[in-house]
Amino acid sequence: MGKFEFRMEPLLKLRKMRQEHAERELAQRLNQFLSHRRKVEQIDNQIVDFYQQFRTQHSAGEIRVTGLIADRRYLNHLHQLRHHELAVLAKYQQLVDQARKQLAETKKQTDIMTKLKERMLQRFKKDMARRETLELDDLANAKVAWLAQQAPVEEYSR
Repeated sequence: MGKFEFRMEPLLKLRKMRQEHAERELAQRLNQFLSHRRKVEQIDNQIVDFYQQFRTQHSAGEIRVTGLIADRRYLNHLHQLRHHELAVLAKYQQLVDQARKQLAETKKQTDIMTKLKERMLQRFKKDMARRETLELDDLANAKVAWLAQQAPVEEYSR
């Protein structure tokens, strides 16, 4: 009996390597996306903290105009940072989406090759079982023929 050999094994290995590369690429882009999302959250927290601090400091007492101007500039700076990080976050979201599409395509190609290999293996096993059955049938027929030949010899030898 022969051994199953998938002739397209190198192509399957190549597709698996591409799929693994696409998985690593997606993981890397997701990490970048999450990192920028954390930056946006930090900026949001800074803005909320600043508003709370501003309310407690200016709830009672005298308000200085120079202090208000400086506070407003700082708040504008935080909002600009947030806007910039949101734009960067949108770019990383697009990169994540592209990486997901690439991974889906490479997984599809790998799955096609894997299913082809499985079908060919099943066909090989079916063919081997058929050959084995034919060989066993031939052996049984040969034994019956041999026994049939031996029977007349025994009759003459008595």
